[in-house]
Amino acid sequence: MSKFADQLVRGHVVLKFSRKTLRRILRSGKVSWQVTTTWKVSTDPDFIAKMHRILALYDTPSAG
Repeated sequence: MSKFADQLVRGHVVLKFSRKTLRRILRSGKVSWQVTTTWKVSTDPDFIAKMHRILALYDTPSAG
């Protein structure tokens, strides 16, 4: 949450405020705070081939 607060200060949206104040503002707007998640690399040896096949369907979808 401190990164978000820092960005607001850098962008001149606010001069300064505490994490507690930011949390209160988000709660009042019914905004839930989401924790950043990390992405894991697939261990499937055929992952790249499968990924390319799936992405190709977006470029050229089948008629059915």
